[in-house]
Amino acid sequence: MEIHLPSMWLGVVLGLLLWVFIRLVRAKLLANMREFNAERDRIERECAAEAERERIEQVRFAEAERERRQQEALQAVF
Repeated sequence: MEIHLPSMWLGVVLGLLLWVFIRLVRAKLLANMREFNAERDRIERECAAEAERERIEQVRFAEAERERRQQEALQAVF
C-alpha cells in the first residue's frame, strides 16, 4: 500500500486546522456563556434588591398605619 506524502500531510494539516477551529469555537461559546451567566446574575441581584426595598416599604407602611390607628383609638378614648 503506497501512501503519498503530500496527501498525508494535507490530511494532517486539515486535521490540525479543524482542531484549532473547534477549540476557538468552544472558547468563544464558553466566553459567551460566562458573559450570559454574569448578566443573569446581575439581573437576579437587582430584582432581589428591588424586592427587598419593596418589602421594607410595605413594612414601614404597615407600621405607620398601625401607629395611625393607635393614635385614632387613643383620641377616641380621650
